[in-house]
Amino acid sequence: MTATKLDWAEKMITPIIVSLIAAAVAFIARGPAKEFALWNEVSTSNNPREYDAYIDRYPNGVFSNIAIERRKELSFGFVKRNDGTLIHSFTNLEWTELDNGYDIDWSNAKIYCEKLSTGGNTDWALPNRDYVGAHISVGFSSFNGITTSSNGIKLTGDRVWTADSEDDKAWNFNMANKEYYLDSRSDKANARAICVREPDQDQPALKILNS
Repeated sequence: MTATKLDWAEKMITPIIVSLIAAAVAFIARGPAKEFALWNEVSTSNNPREYDAYIDRYPNGVFSNIAIERRKELSFGFVKRNDGTLIHSFTNLEWTELDNGYDIDWSNAKIYCEKLSTGGNTDWALPNRDYVGAHISVGFSSFNGITTSSNGIKLTGDRVWTADSEDDKAWNFNMANKEYYLDSRSDKANARAICVREPDQDQPALKILNS
C-alpha cells in the first residue's frame, strides 16, 4: 500500500475510532449516573414498587442486593430502625423488635407494654387480635423456639398475647400453626408480649385495626 493510500486510510479510520471511544466513554459515564440518580430517588422510599422498578432496570446494579433485601422488608410492611423498633410502612404503626423474653400471663403482658420505654416513647400497648394475625405472623415459615421472622420481629415463644379479652380469658396468636386461641388470662406457658404504638394518638394501639 502506498503512502497516499495509508494517509487516506488513517484519515478515514481515525475519526471512526475516536467516535467509538467517545461513545463508549459517554455510555459508561451515563449508565452509572442514571443508576445512581434512580437509586437516590428510591433509597428513602417505603413503596416496594419503586424498588421493583430499580431491580427491573438494574438487575445486576450496584445497589441491586440492597434493593432486593429492602423489597423483602417492605413486602411484609416493616422497616427496621436502629432503636429497637420497627415501623409498618403502610399503617405507620411502631412495633418493638423484641418480645419481653420470658413466659408471661395476659395481665402482666399488658403491664409490660404500658410500662415499656423504648424508641424514645412510653405509650406502648398490646396489639389487637386482627393485626397480630394479619401482619406479625407473615414471614414465619416455622417456629423453632427462637426465631427471627422475615419482617424483622424476634420471638422467644410461640404465643403472642393480644389486647382482646373475654371475661377471664384473652386471645393469643400461636405462631407455630397461625391460629387464634382464647385461653385463660393466667396461662403464661410460652406466651410473650410484643408491643405496638400509634404515633400521635390519644389511645395508642387500642382500637381495632383492619389494615
